[in-house]
Amino acid sequence: MDADRIIKRVLFVGDPFRGDQAENVRKTRQLFSAVCVELGLQTEELVTEVNWQTEVEQWLPGWQRSMGQRASALADLDLSDSAVIGFELPSVERADLTARGVPWMAVDIHPLRFLDDLYLNVTTSFPCDLSALAASPGALSLQVQALKLRYGLSMPAPHPSTLAIFGQTLIDKSIFYDGKFCTLLDYLPALDAHAQRYDRVFYRPHPYMRDDKLDQFILDRYQAQSHDDRDVYRWLLSGEVDAVCAISSSILEEADCFGLDTFALEPRAARAGHAVSLRALIASTQLWAAFLPGVAIPRSLKALGDAVPANFVRSVFSSWSFVSEKDELNARLSATEAEIHQVRAELAQTQSDLRQAQRVQRIQVLRQARRMRRLQRVVQRDTHDMRAEIHRSQDELHSVYTSRSWRITAPLRWAARRCKALWARAKTTPGHESAGEQVMKERIKGAASRMLGRVNRMLLKHPEMRRRVLASLSRFPSLERRLRILFSQQFRQETHTRSPAWDQPSAAADGQLGLPDATSEFGVANNAHKSPLEREFRRYRNLK
Repeated sequence: MDADRIIKRVLFVGDPFRGDQAENVRKTRQLFSAVCVELGLQTEELVTEVNWQTEVEQWLPGWQRSMGQRASALADLDLSDSAVIGFELPSVERADLTARGVPWMAVDIHPLRFLDDLYLNVTTSFPCDLSALAASPGALSLQVQALKLRYGLSMPAPHPSTLAIFGQTLIDKSIFYDGKFCTLLDYLPALDAHAQRYDRVFYRPHPYMRDDKLDQFILDRYQAQSHDDRDVYRWLLSGEVDAVCAISSSILEEADCFGLDTFALEPRAARAGHAVSLRALIASTQLWAAFLPGVAIPRSLKALGDAVPANFVRSVFSSWSFVSEKDELNARLSATEAEIHQVRAELAQTQSDLRQAQRVQRIQVLRQARRMRRLQRVVQRDTHDMRAEIHRSQDELHSVYTSRSWRITAPLRWAARRCKALWARAKTTPGHESAGEQVMKERIKGAASRMLGRVNRMLLKHPEMRRRVLASLSRFPSLERRLRILFSQQFRQETHTRSPAWDQPSAAADGQLGLPDATSEFGVANNAHKSPLEREFRRYRNLK
């Protein structure tokens, strides 16, 4: 490193040949921007065109070729007044920066991700004792115990010896060997040897990038059980697993902390260095003095390190974190909010259905009301017509009752009623079929005679009524003829009864008591026996 170099800015970079790295460069700048502000340094980001590409098919071939080349993407940059902080900085870039005397610090997320925050794996171009900044074994053990308390784990029950095989992403740099990305198929002999030593095998595919055929092959080959629980730490700490096997996964280093046996299938895989917290890294004035020659390092960096918020790195690199308590709470909150949203949606749908049902019901009620109103109008019209008909009938009946003909025929109606009553009484009299019947007939005849006598006398007293009756009967010859016969008989009976000359022969003796001949109404012999009404009939005819 050039002793005369004066650092004025800090350049943040990533892997120049790897896609989808623009966000990681920005996040790295977020971690250290406060230090640069405290030191009065400018900050810049170097994001290549490849870093912006998000489709794996676009950038994967070039990135794969870059891991075997010697040329640096930063070689043409003027970095005479700069220091470089790189996220997952490739070895070729480190070598180029070192050769040019540019101070650099490479950081990536440390494999131990269950700690109080995400810790960093730090590599520098200058000598620095990072062990003083790293989490101690006691601190690691304390975090493990905190996890067990969090999960509420008890003593494990006896179980068969168990091996857990972990799959890895298909394009990770940690599995790139011999010019290709290795898979578990490249390590089957070693994997077979480990699997044979255990009674039970679990296989956990990578949670984000899988090969379904490869996963099924491993499950079938070792008759393994699949494990897909997102929170792998609960499972590893439960006591159900005895050993962990992977190519070079970070889970191997975490399993060491959990007291499990670990088997790395790739012996060339490099193990991570010390787990350094961002708080300790920022507060180390010695590290920054060595990294930034010529820059005055204030003691306030220690206070700045203490001010780092809890879980700050985890909140910045959220996709690298395990399921923390906060994540669980957020997940539960999200699930609850989703349920609330679903309930609200269902409630809104129910309210909509209710409104629709009410609308339909209102329409039906309105239709029914209209039908009822129409029916009411029809009923009212029919009622009005019926009342009018009743009034007309009453008027006609009143006209009949007040008419002269009704008054004239009143005696006849009375006679008819009397006859019906007498006949009904006769039918209810015991023995009316024999002698009693003859007696009753005589009674009826007597009553009829008396009735005709009353009619006859009434007509004699009222000449005008008699004239009208005669005029009305003239229109009904048959009725007139019968009435003449009846009145003639009545007159003879009354005459015979009132002047019964014991020394004179009676009409019956002369053979004249029977019905007169209706055709002899003009005979002189019969005129002496005519009733007043019959004589009135005669006179009325002669007048006509």
